[in-house]
Amino acid sequence: MAALDVGSNTLHLLVAQLRAGRLEDRRHAVLLSHLGPHVAALGRLGPERVQQTAGRVAELVALARDAGAAPILLAATEAVRRAADRRALQAAVRRQTGLGLQILTGEAEARLSFLGATRGAGVGATVPVVVVDLGGGSTEVVLGMAGAPTSLVSLPVGSGLLLRQHAFDDPPTAVQRAAAAGAIAGHLAGLPPGRPRLMVATGGTAANLPALLGTAPPRAGEEGTLRLSPPGPARATRLSLEDLRAAGARADGAPSAAVAAGTGLHPDRVRLLQAGTQLLLALLEHYRLDRLTVTDCGVRDGLLLDPPGAEPAGG
Repeated sequence: MAALDVGSNTLHLLVAQLRAGRLEDRRHAVLLSHLGPHVAALGRLGPERVQQTAGRVAELVALARDAGAAPILLAATEAVRRAADRRALQAAVRRQTGLGLQILTGEAEARLSFLGATRGAGVGATVPVVVVDLGGGSTEVVLGMAGAPTSLVSLPVGSGLLLRQHAFDDPPTAVQRAAAAGAIAGHLAGLPPGRPRLMVATGGTAANLPALLGTAPPRAGEEGTLRLSPPGPARATRLSLEDLRAAGARADGAPSAAVAAGTGLHPDRVRLLQAGTQLLLALLEHYRLDRLTVTDCGVRDGLLLDPPGAEPAGG
């Protein structure tokens, strides 16, 4: 089976086997898409970007089919959700793949991310947890016990949006950091209250923090190639507050191209990490936590574990 999500920063494919309620033999493929900036500027994808995105979806679907995956589920999140011509993308994807593209509501995205991240990170059923799905154009924050969210909010801020709104230099200046901190504080005022004991962060930016720190390789495709990773287990890495600060310092320590050369990440991913680490640090401080677990499990896992939960957005 396989799930593919069309996000603000990436197109991400997960191929896995479901055994006894767990996703095993996981394989990933990632393509950078940058739909978020395009939609933010124009309010729509436009005919050229619709066809380009549908073509990339078709390439990833072909990878999944070559791997013998069935069924294959397709879902889109914030950038497509905001695009005025999202129906055109759905039609183009169906023409090129024969598959339907579901457009997730913010609530559905948050719930599926919570399910996938908590299951993948092995969170105990009685542990109060906050799951942060850090995307390019939005950040879903969900509190609850593993498998049972109790409150959620979709914040209109993500790594790509933060990067654009504050026109970060490469690397960002102290003045730009201060302006971004003020904006982040305003968004965090709307977070659900709670005292979680654990934070689990998912999404491409969070999942690549270990690569930025040099403790794990980048995810398959982060360097710009179209390939499936070898089969493997879910990745879940515990990072301390000091680790996250060190990641931010590394992302800011040189131009993104130089950081990319030393980590194997794409320069565009490094730019997103410059913004994403600041947002994650603010979230840790908000919930008074001194560590987090980052995982490559999220909305795709949720789709495969609970397919009926992916209701289409209206409009």
